[in-house]
Amino acid sequence: MINKYGDTEHIVIEDGIQKIDESMFCGDVFTKTVKLPDSVTEIGEDAFNGCRSLAEINIPPFVTKIGNYAFYDCDSLIEIVIPDSVTEIGENAFYGCSGLTRLVIPDSVTEIGELAFGGCTRLSEINIPGSVTVINKGTFFRCDSLAEISIPDSVTEIGEYAFCGCTGLAKVVIPDSVTDIYDGAFCNCGSLEEIVIPDSVTEIGEGAFEFDRKLTVSISRHLYESIVNEYGVYDVFKNAKVVVRDQR
Repeated sequence: MINKYGDTEHIVIEDGIQKIDESMFCGDVFTKTVKLPDSVTEIGEDAFNGCRSLAEINIPPFVTKIGNYAFYDCDSLIEIVIPDSVTEIGENAFYGCSGLTRLVIPDSVTEIGELAFGGCTRLSEINIPGSVTVINKGTFFRCDSLAEISIPDSVTEIGEYAFCGCTGLAKVVIPDSVTDIYDGAFCNCGSLEEIVIPDSVTEIGEGAFEFDRKLTVSISRHLYESIVNEYGVYDVFKNAKVVVRDQR
């Protein structure tokens, strides 16, 4: 049993608690602030799912895991600080947190789950730490306000629909470490004007740049010919312009 102090809108969790259990506050539409003690090391699955009035919460300095759907649809949450103790951010952890405008992910994080920041429509600034090797499916799906993203050279795979629907995204640099760009990875990024696919990339999935009408893609001849043989250029790039270059 976890003891909670304060009124229904402002809650303080007692010290000594190590885990915020699954679904503990799920669907609570009244709580506006939560103070967690430093003893907490894990925020469980669905812990604050649907807490649509939650505007302020701290993540204690010894938390290592933020569970799946932990802050799903907390659309009043404007800012959250992730401490450098966290190694894993679960699937859909912050999905639909449309009030978030800025987020710093520490280098301690090695895994960001599918759709973790999907639907964060006001998120204009976020970093991908150099400890991450895979950008999972839909990680930044429909982050409309993202204008620029830097992908670190630790990343080898950009998952399905990873940046799909990022309509404000105008600049992205894909590092030479990337080998695979999966289906729909950058689809519906209508502000993207130029992208260079490095020679390290050996696979691009269907619709990876679908409906990116302003986009010019630079791609190696070898990869271009591979795409022609497997899918056909239109199925991958749709409305984008493709510039074929010789292998560098």
